[in-house]
Amino acid sequence: MQSSTPAVYSVAQVRELERQAIADHRLPGILLMARAGRAAFQTIKTHWPQCRRLVVVCGTGNNGGDGWVVAQLAVAAGWQVMTVLVGDEARIKGEARLALAAAKRDGVTVMASEACTAATLGSVDVIVDALIGIGLTGAPRPEHTAMIGMMNRAQLPVLSLDVPSGLNADTGHAAGSAVVATVTQTFIALKGGLLTGQARAYCGDIHCATLGLPATLYQSALQLDEDPARFGSAHVLSLASEKSDGLNARSATAHKGTAGHLLVIGGADGLGGAGILAAEAGLRTGAGLVSLACHAHTVTAALARRPEIMAKSVATGGALAPLLAAADVVAIGPGLGQQAWGQACFRAALDAGKPAVIDADGLNLLAAYRHTESPPPVLPTNSVITPHPGEAARLLGVATAQVEQDRFAAVRALVVRYRCTVVLKGAGTLIASFRGDGADDIGICTAGNPGMASGGMGDVLTGVIAALMAQGTPADRAASLGVCLHAEAADIAAAAGQRGLLASDLLPIIRRLID
Repeated sequence: MQSSTPAVYSVAQVRELERQAIADHRLPGILLMARAGRAAFQTIKTHWPQCRRLVVVCGTGNNGGDGWVVAQLAVAAGWQVMTVLVGDEARIKGEARLALAAAKRDGVTVMASEACTAATLGSVDVIVDALIGIGLTGAPRPEHTAMIGMMNRAQLPVLSLDVPSGLNADTGHAAGSAVVATVTQTFIALKGGLLTGQARAYCGDIHCATLGLPATLYQSALQLDEDPARFGSAHVLSLASEKSDGLNARSATAHKGTAGHLLVIGGADGLGGAGILAAEAGLRTGAGLVSLACHAHTVTAALARRPEIMAKSVATGGALAPLLAAADVVAIGPGLGQQAWGQACFRAALDAGKPAVIDADGLNLLAAYRHTESPPPVLPTNSVITPHPGEAARLLGVATAQVEQDRFAAVRALVVRYRCTVVLKGAGTLIASFRGDGADDIGICTAGNPGMASGGMGDVLTGVIAALMAQGTPADRAASLGVCLHAEAADIAAAAGQRGLLASDLLPIIRRLID
């Protein structure tokens, strides 16, 4: 998947960028630290223009060095500034020690963390978190944990420098406590761990300052990765870019037969709404024909809801044969169930070899092969699976918590295991496709909101992706475009309020966005 949208870097890649800038481009580390501090101070002034009282919480590493620069600039601007050092000052080395010395010369005073109280933090306008940087891989040390808790309990605006302290910048996982930032000012490049999973609850608004590094450095750093199977390369998706790459204009002579025929298989007894939502989403995304193979009890509801859906009662897997023969793409899983009917339909759909989007109970049935001696079925070419973290865990045979600890690793493992395009849903949805013997560049969708935590959202996404595929969009592009359409529609719908947002609220918006 190619994109002109911003690239995302691993911690190793960012460190290589910084090393090359210092070694090969004569940009001293102290200069980069000064630029980072200035960028952070400007962000404070932009986001909180009334701020005149600041507390800067510094660690003993380079993240703390950035904090000393912020404190120095705030003192020079005439602000009331307090700085808190967590750790032994003797441990401060290199550029951070130079920044601390310069700050002290300009009147910055340093308070030991033991002397800091809730009242200290509560007497300012903004807290600057310069405690722990991007090198953290486990849980914070006890003294850091205590200060993180104090910052969070202050309930004041927080600016985190580079990454909220306690958060893994590669994975977005917090192994212990982490700062809940209002804004995160990251430096040099976007880090993948800021954009997905738990990080979405910690980072707030994210700004990136490149610190004046030459543009030529960035491409070379993308070639470096200590473990490409775990991270590789990634980029942020945008709806505008994905539409330009993945959606062809319709011919003036187009008709329903040239706009693709989508078959949705689902809507078992008592689960009809899921299949209906997927089918209607397919229509609203532009599929020329949408059939729904469902339980007899679902047919009437489907026709009453949307008569354009060609709903047909299917009693057995064998009865799917003529519908499968007529379809260009199959969406299987929404409301399918895992009983005999669902199992028979699932097997028939895979045996047909048509490009497929597999979700919900389709994924549960796929995962069930792990508990048998049978190998997992080979998915049809150009297929897409769309698991949420729980479904991903079942597909991989691990705990859900393990998936969430490293979503990048999980999506790559799914791609390799099932050799298809994978949409790992959740905050910061990840999309990757099988290329050669592994996963390609990972797309990250940063749109979407908590209002999407309601039944039927995944069914709509299934219908959207499958309809794009039916119209001729390749599976990898359909997945990226479909996720962006779905998330952007949800953000527009949430303008009226996140609570109570329904999956069907997205359908008229998707219709507008797709054109």
